[in-house]
Amino acid sequence: MLVIYAFKVSKATTLTVKTKLFKKATVKKSLKNSKIKNIKVRIVKKASNKTNNTYIKKYKKFFTKGNVGRKVTVK
Repeated sequence: MLVIYAFKVSKATTLTVKTKLFKKATVKKSLKNSKIKNIKVRIVKKASNKTNNTYIKKYKKFFTKGNVGRKVTVK
């Protein structure tokens, strides 16, 4: 959680996710005051990998405006 809250004071606009451990409750209100607009899911190095696509679909449900506090794009 501390890693995500660090973005509140950062000027970063993209967050790269490399974990399979996120849950909806874990990311709740985590991006509320940040400048993050894009979230890249890279579980495996190849961007077209089946695993990445599975987690992109899963994380799109987690990173909604109602859950994290702002509208972001999950790629």
